[in-house]
Amino acid sequence: MDESVNIQALIDSGDLELYVLGTLEEADMERITRLSKAHPELMAEIESIEAGLMAMSESVTDHVPDQRLLDQVLSKLDEGDSETSDQEAAVVPLAKPSAGFQPRWAWAAAVLLLIGSVVLNIMFYGNMEESEQKLLALQQENIEIAQNFDQASFDLQEQAEQLAALQSEGIQRVQLGAVDETESYQATVFWEPELDLVYLTETSLPEAPSGFQYQLWAIIDGQPVDAGLLTTLTDSQKMKSVSGAAAAFAITLEPEGGSETPTLDQMVVVGTV
Repeated sequence: MDESVNIQALIDSGDLELYVLGTLEEADMERITRLSKAHPELMAEIESIEAGLMAMSESVTDHVPDQRLLDQVLSKLDEGDSETSDQEAAVVPLAKPSAGFQPRWAWAAAVLLLIGSVVLNIMFYGNMEESEQKLLALQQENIEIAQNFDQASFDLQEQAEQLAALQSEGIQRVQLGAVDETESYQATVFWEPELDLVYLTETSLPEAPSGFQYQLWAIIDGQPVDAGLLTTLTDSQKMKSVSGAAAAFAITLEPEGGSETPTLDQMVVVGTV
């Protein structure tokens, strides 16, 4: 380094930062030490760099989980200093650059900056995971919306088909009344023989006991034919298709899941075509 170097050029070169961290060559360290004694503005710049490094080290200490970590780092640095004191003695500045400056604190600041960088990376990774979870939740919500839309479209199509069937010229309306005349149970069957369509509506049956379910039957040629289980007592329901000349329809109370043949003593309503 030229002894007559321009002070401003030296400040702009970035060597002062390396000097504060103690990483310059021995000759450059000694030369900057001499120049700082002769030039107050150079000394002021060095002190400013020291203060900036210390401020940065303090800014990350809040994220350091344990003060003992710093003590361990400094202890290791001190051990390394004592083991290599003979080799490194020649590169220590001839005079302290400024009051209170210790080379090991510069290294400690660098270590703390590294720790702070790791902490920030962990925080960033955590935020990224949170964003991914929010994205997955949004995707799941979109799937549910699509499924609900499909179900609504299916229900609308089914209602349209039911309305068309009920308006058919061949539709027959069969009124079912209570078997027990003391009860007011009733239901209505709409049957389209040509299309084998059966709809059940206008039911006024009580809720089935736990473990039981209502089942509709068509009486064809004197034999009961399963027309399906009731899944609702409030809305109209499309039942199983029935082929043949049905003479009557009836509803019985059966074990949950239905029966192959009706339990006659559990017949609730019946009506002839």
